[in-house]
Amino acid sequence: MNSKILDTFISGVELFNKGETLAGHAKWESLWKVGDLEIRKWIKGWLQFSGSILNVFAEKREGAIYLAGKSINNLSDEGISSSIVDVDLAITDMSNLREILKNDSYTLEDTYVIARVIKIKLISFKYKRGVDFLMTSEH
Repeated sequence: MNSKILDTFISGVELFNKGETLAGHAKWESLWKVGDLEIRKWIKGWLQFSGSILNVFAEKREGAIYLAGKSINNLSDEGISSSIVDVDLAITDMSNLREILKNDSYTLEDTYVIARVIKIKLISFKYKRGVDFLMTSEH
């Protein structure tokens, strides 16, 4: 994977983690639009991840539940992200959000607050050109 694609993905993660979910989603969508089949397969789970949260903010519970399930499946099946972000943590967070959305005892306002605290944890990784970077994010 080239560094421009990686930089765009990380930029999307950073925007997402700052609470700019739509801007992060747009960064990942730009990868989808220009990516080959491998890139599209990789980024699809992250688009669904952010899409689920955007649906929470739009008060579209059923859409959020659907996209949460799709993102869990797609993130579980891909291997590129695991060297960049903590995929298992993202899947756990999305699974928890999905269960909360399915539980009618939570209001949409409650789920909005819960969705706002979800962050994607960046981890240590190497660019192919051999330069080490340590990316950290609090969860």
